[in-house]
Amino acid sequence: VKNENEARENPNEAMLADTRRDLKQAKGEAAAIERELKLLDADRNRVKYWTEGFKLVRLQLIDEVLAELEGVTQTLLSSVGLDEWRVRYDIDKENKNGSVKAGLNVSIYQPEYEQAVPWAMFSGGESQRLRLIGAVALSEVLLRRAGVECELLVLDEPTRHLSPEGVKDTVDFLTDRAVDTQLFYVDHQAIDTNRMRGVVRVTK
Repeated sequence: VKNENEARENPNEAMLADTRRDLKQAKGEAAAIERELKLLDADRNRVKYWTEGFKLVRLQLIDEVLAELEGVTQTLLSSVGLDEWRVRYDIDKENKNGSVKAGLNVSIYQPEYEQAVPWAMFSGGESQRLRLIGAVALSEVLLRRAGVECELLVLDEPTRHLSPEGVKDTVDFLTDRAVDTQLFYVDHQAIDTNRMRGVVRVTK
């Protein structure tokens, strides 16, 4: 016969004890997670500080390089007959709706226009001269920034789409640059000039 105390014992007591134990363990785990979250939040704040800092440094360096590139480009434009043309490099561009688009943006200004001229408006010869100057200027700036002195320049069809006058301007420009640099270029046009050290003609 069960005694009176046993008779009054809560049949769910064991389950209640297990629940209390599980709750205590869960509180401990929650406290540990909260401590870990605080540490992670502190790490995030430190990373965010340095990320923002490096982003600002990177943008400043890009601005410096683009300003240098702009200066070199301006110096070279008149060498290929694009007198008083201007090229501007930006990393941000404001759209018509007022939003800002990030990326490398190139704006080209002709002497007779105040606004930048769309690329599609240029003739084939003007486009080719701009491509040539852009490539030479970018190469010069990047090599100088990297501390590399390059003594060789190779170009593929630099006089493509150019008029005879444009071809002459381009050949003069390239041979002037060949004083300190060995320059090779391949072209489909027969260039009549005595400024080249040697010419190899291939007929097929």
